[in-house]
Amino acid sequence: HNQIMEQKYNIELKSGGPIYAETPDDWFKIPFVMLSVAKRMSGKTCSLSQYLHILHKMGKLDRLIMVSPTYANNKHYFEGLPIDEETDIIEPTIEASDIIMQKCDEEAKIYDEYHTALKRWKALQKLLKSNRSIEDIDDDFLLSFGEIMEKPTHKYGGRKPIICAMYDDCQNTP
Repeated sequence: HNQIMEQKYNIELKSGGPIYAETPDDWFKIPFVMLSVAKRMSGKTCSLSQYLHILHKMGKLDRLIMVSPTYANNKHYFEGLPIDEETDIIEPTIEASDIIMQKCDEEAKIYDEYHTALKRWKALQKLLKSNRSIEDIDDDFLLSFGEIMEKPTHKYGGRKPIICAMYDDCQNTP
């Protein structure tokens, strides 16, 4: 099948696949979509928030983005979860999904920038440990680090962030 795709569309398919966060065998595999449908006041928000708390305790939830017109009424369910009430609570508008994608793109950019900076820092460390004189190292390369040549840091320890988007009480909204 890959050969047909490569020949017909003149594309190169990379081997392997995406790397997802590991979860226990008896747990949902990431990524996934979960839909909770039940009558009003039956505990959907409560049960899904408990699920998110379990994910967070497992270290499998780094950021929660909530689309909900009723978050203020239900915020007690989400206490202790990694949700920034200033930026990660979104009203259910037609643009909500685009806003979530922008936030995910921002996280991806931060992740990529960290790994690029880490490669550069490792290259510098290799040069410094090679017993070469500091004068032999390219000035522009050295100056690109600024005054402090610290190892780059990443808020998730260099791993891909696990982001969950939850839509709550959005039925009959745009």
